[in-house]
Amino acid sequence: MKRVIRSIRTKEFFSGGTWTLDPALAQDFPDTRELLMTCAQYDLRDVELAVLLGYEPPGTCDLRVPLPRVDWSQFAGQVGTGTPGSAGVPVSIPR
Repeated sequence: MKRVIRSIRTKEFFSGGTWTLDPALAQDFPDTRELLMTCAQYDLRDVELAVLLGYEPPGTCDLRVPLPRVDWSQFAGQVGTGTPGSAGVPVSIPR
């Protein structure tokens, strides 16, 4: 089982500062607290928590929970932008 962040708009998976279409490369979070801290760190918007039990067919999620639109800056000391849109392109973190 993998807990991952997925873009609601592009269906890409978050992978340590980049986005990927391959669920096998998605960053796996040990718990929801760490997942939410990552959302805060990268100021991720329009994303969901996706639980993957398997990867067939590719990109299929067994459970999806949209994350609320939150001003993540109240939860993290360093907030950047994490707009999904191009797999493999690093997320920029200005500041």
